[in-house]
Amino acid sequence: MIGSLRGTLATKSPERLILDVGGVGYELFVPLSTFTELPEAGVQVELLTHTHVREDAMILYGFLTLLEREVFRLLITVSGVGPRLAINLLSGLSAPDVARSVIEGNADPIVAVPGVGKKTADRLIIDLRDRMLKIDASLGEGSSSGKAALPGADDPELGDALSALTNLGYRVAQAERVLQEVRASIPKAPLEALLRECLRRLSGIG
Repeated sequence: MIGSLRGTLATKSPERLILDVGGVGYELFVPLSTFTELPEAGVQVELLTHTHVREDAMILYGFLTLLEREVFRLLITVSGVGPRLAINLLSGLSAPDVARSVIEGNADPIVAVPGVGKKTADRLIIDLRDRMLKIDASLGEGSSSGKAALPGADDPELGDALSALTNLGYRVAQAERVLQEVRASIPKAPLEALLRECLRRLSGIG
């Protein structure tokens, strides 16, 4: 299985691109979140990949970040969600927004993506909420340590929550501040409730 490709960006469009690797052109389907961050054709890039094998074809999907690829892989484990719909979701919402909507149980942003109905959105939330909460563990290779600790805190759940929030794209200082506020207001909240409240508050921060 191909895990990543590094080569020259030969052509690109909002849906797919051709990556020239040593004279071989690999076609990759990409979400808009990846497409908008790509340089112009002729520049060297490295993309993380997911290989989808069907009876009649082997299709490559490309991503700029570990979070994008991990969210994509979680999405396609849900019944009724194939790679094309997962790519559409990541084109209509960023990977952090998909994860945040699932964790918060908020189906509205998901349903707003073309091609995603209410039943599918509800199924994503039911099937993936716990796994999205643990997504930082899946991305452990992208960080220098498994958990980050809040200064002066002896609460292990705060470290788990901080690691999850930073992997979703929030700044460490911002996440620490909100975590301390939330823990002070709901001292005995379990990890899931802690994160849900943090995400609710962070969504209102510009």
